[in-house]
Amino acid sequence: MPVEIVSLLVELLDAEDVFNMALTCKYLSYIPYDRRMCRLALLKVPYSTEAQEAHSTKNFPKAFRKLAKRRMAVQSAEPWTVAIVAMADQFIYTNGHLCYTVNSKHLRVLDTLHKKPTFELTVDVALLLKAAVRDYDPQSSHTFKPLYYAEGVVSCLATQALEDSTTCSWLLIFELIESPRWVVVQRPDSGYPSFVRNDKHYLFWGSKSHARLDGSSRWGIHCLNLQTRKWADSQLILWDLNGENIGSDICFEIFDGQFYCVSNTFRTEADDGMRNNFYQALRFPVDSAVHEKCDIPPMRNLWRLHDSECTVDERWTSLQLTKDEKTGNLLIVETRKEWFPGNAGSQRTCYRKELQFETQAKVPRPEHSLHTPLESAMGSLEEAEWRSEDHIEERSSEKIHIGDGPSDATAYTLQECFYSP
Repeated sequence: MPVEIVSLLVELLDAEDVFNMALTCKYLSYIPYDRRMCRLALLKVPYSTEAQEAHSTKNFPKAFRKLAKRRMAVQSAEPWTVAIVAMADQFIYTNGHLCYTVNSKHLRVLDTLHKKPTFELTVDVALLLKAAVRDYDPQSSHTFKPLYYAEGVVSCLATQALEDSTTCSWLLIFELIESPRWVVVQRPDSGYPSFVRNDKHYLFWGSKSHARLDGSSRWGIHCLNLQTRKWADSQLILWDLNGENIGSDICFEIFDGQFYCVSNTFRTEADDGMRNNFYQALRFPVDSAVHEKCDIPPMRNLWRLHDSECTVDERWTSLQLTKDEKTGNLLIVETRKEWFPGNAGSQRTCYRKELQFETQAKVPRPEHSLHTPLESAMGSLEEAEWRSEDHIEERSSEKIHIGDGPSDATAYTLQECFYSP
């Protein structure tokens, strides 16, 4: 087949289809190893990890094969290889790095993207605590839990039991080298849910510790400048944003210098009991974590589902924010277990929805407005006749992926279905 025709096919097909086409006959088997063909295939997914890696290494064939195999493994839920890499007490896997501890003595980090999989970086936990934490007692036992890794910075939570049966916790933030040159220590309240996210320049630590008059709690976000290693004077409290379980009903991520928060718990009121469900979302620049810089999309862009469609078992729900590998647009990805009318069994379905902000109509929000959920987002609509209670959208097939249902013979547990970052 002429190389021009092959190039045209590569430009038209998705990466996994190009890979499978190369397996059809020996005359096309060169495609996954041809630099020009692989570069053409990667041009269609410029925001994928593999394409960005190839941009720096120039090894387009290797990056293309990794991309195709990853996509095929995810689509079929069958990994290409499975291996035991460690026995761990606590672990996380973020941004291509496996961070884990064994007996809380050492923090080990395995870079699965760039370095050889046999190389691990090791940090002596006891030595780190002695040097950085003034109240640490080396004679007492402790736990050490990694929380997050990104851009060469790792965050961990150390906890130690005191003589009076109470516990003391420390949030440790340090650069990921064997002997960290700097360590930032903060005293969190371990009784509240918390998270950490960071990029090269700023780190955000959040805890759901701010009480409202109705007895519920809201998230407060502290900002750390990683260049000066100083915390901001004040914190940002997300009074509007509900949600408690990260990865289930709320998620936090950083993309392109913006901090994003997404929740799936907001429902409208309805006389007939059938309520409409919407996502809540906001963003702000990482270098300006203040209420005046918060940007909220219109409510009409955040529709989730209507109660008349199905009943959702929220115990199985997973929620995350990701970037589309082709367009770079942000997508809300939610997996729900649903009972549809007339169906005795439940169906697991994955939904994707593009997160759309209207920055051209952005108006700074005063802090006091955050106490009224979504009021400003509802009032900023151009269509005065729009009603949130009646809004329903038709989902396109490419935004839906059907998972296991009542006819599936395999049983799944909650523990098997969740990854909690």
